[in-house]
Amino acid sequence: MSEFEVAALLLSGVGEKTRHFLDAARGRIDWPALLHEAVSWSSSERLLVHAARDLWAGDDPVSLRQLVDRLDAQNWQLLLRALALARGQESLP
Repeated sequence: MSEFEVAALLLSGVGEKTRHFLDAARGRIDWPALLHEAVSWSSSERLLVHAARDLWAGDDPVSLRQLVDRLDAQNWQLLLRALALARGQESLP
């Protein structure tokens, strides 16, 4: 599973807000622009963005405690699926 696919899956939890930052054809994400835009989003949306960035590059410190405390049930399941994909334990349909 590519870093792009894992990050894109996790970013899908934010909805349409992230779509224009993703270039699926090239497997790229405009991280500087996305991180800048996400500053004004809800705390859970920002957490998903930062978790996706960390799964992409391993350089964005994300607090596990914040993920546990702030993600709703749906986004928690999305995070678990993204982690499984990153480990190669699941594949996208």
